[in-house]
Amino acid sequence: MCIRDRYKEGRSTQNMLDRKTSWLRQILEARDTTEDSKEFVDNILKDFLGEYVFVLSPRGEIFDLPKGSTPLDFAYRIHTNIGHHCQGARVNGNLVRLDYKLKTNDMVEIITSNSQQGPSRDWLKIVKTQTARNRIRQWFKRENREENIQRGREMLEDTARRQGQPLATLLKPEYSAEVLKRLNMTSLDDLYSAIGFGGISASQVLHKLSDRYRKAVKAEELTGQLSAAPSAQQQAKPRAVPVNGVIVHGDPGMAVRFGNCCNPLPGDAIIGYITRGRGVSVHRADCTNAENLCRDPDRIIDVEWAITADTSFHAALQIHAEDRAGTLLEISALLSGMNINIQGLSGKPTGDGKYVVDMTFSVSNSAELEQIIRSLKRLKCVNEVYRVHH
Repeated sequence: MCIRDRYKEGRSTQNMLDRKTSWLRQILEARDTTEDSKEFVDNILKDFLGEYVFVLSPRGEIFDLPKGSTPLDFAYRIHTNIGHHCQGARVNGNLVRLDYKLKTNDMVEIITSNSQQGPSRDWLKIVKTQTARNRIRQWFKRENREENIQRGREMLEDTARRQGQPLATLLKPEYSAEVLKRLNMTSLDDLYSAIGFGGISASQVLHKLSDRYRKAVKAEELTGQLSAAPSAQQQAKPRAVPVNGVIVHGDPGMAVRFGNCCNPLPGDAIIGYITRGRGVSVHRADCTNAENLCRDPDRIIDVEWAITADTSFHAALQIHAEDRAGTLLEISALLSGMNINIQGLSGKPTGDGKYVVDMTFSVSNSAELEQIIRSLKRLKCVNEVYRVHH
C-alpha cells in the first residue's frame, strides 16, 4: 500500500479537526505578522488551495506541505526552534540542499546544531510556506531590531534614489503619519525595521508614501485656489463708503471736508490732508496751499472721487459783464434753462461801464462747471468768467 493510501485510511475525524485547527492557527499567525494584506491573502490561497505533497518524518509521521516546499518548510512545520537551528537536511537518506523541492513519499530528516544562531535572510527566498516565512521574519524582527532599522532605512533611501523620489519630503509627519497608521506602526523606526526584516518591501512603502504625498499636495492646491477666490460675500461687499463724494484710502471712516481755498470738484486732481480733529481736508492738487501741505508727508493721504448720480458740490463763479439793463436777468435765465440750482446771485457796477456778478450754485463735477462757463461766455453781455476759490 502506498503512503497516500495509508494516509487516507488512517485519518480519523479527530485528525481532520486537528488539521483544520492547525490551518486556522497558521492563518491567524500570518495575519498578525504580515504588514501587506495582499501578500497575506495571496500566500494563504497558495498554501491552502494549491497542490500538496505528502512527506514522512523519520518516525513515520505524515506531513502535507504545499507543492514546491523545501526542507526548511518541513523544519518550521515541525517546530519553530528546529527551523531556526536547521543546518542541513537528508531526504531519503541523502544530503540535499536546503532549497531542494520536496516530493510526495520523501522521507525528510532535519539536521540541527546549537551553533546555528538563527535563520539566514536568504531563507526568505527559499521557503514556500507563509508559516515558515513569518517565523523567519519574527526572528529577525525580535533579535536584530537596530540592524533592521539601519538596513531598512538604507533600502528605502536606495529605492527612493533610484526612482527619483524626494524621500525627505515624503517622510515628513504630515505625509508619513497616515501611512504608519494604516500599517499599524507608531514610528518611522517601526517602518524601517519592517523593511529591514522583510515584512514589507521598500518599493511598497515608497508607493504608499508617494500616493499620500500626491493626495495631500492636490488638496493643498485646491484649498489655495478656494482661498484665493473671493467668496460671494466678499464679491458683494461694496467699496469703502464715500464721504461727501470722496473715498479716503486707508481710513474710510474719516470725516471729509473740502478746502475753501480751492473748492475742488469731481474731475479735479485732488490730495487729502489729515487735519487735527476735523478729519481729512480735500484740496485740488494745484491749490496754492498744496505745496505747503505736502511739506508734512506723514499727514498726506490718498483720496479719490466716488461720485453717484445724486452727489452735488458747491461752486462759485465771478462774471465780468457789460453794465446794461437786464444783465442779471439774462445770466440767471441761462442757468435756469440748464437746470442749475442757483444758491446765490449778486451784481454791482464797477463805474467803468462794467458789471461784476458773483454767483454760487450746485454742480455734479468739474466737467459740468466747464460747460456752464462756456455757455456764459457765449452771452453777448459777458466778457470774462472766472472760477472763484474762497
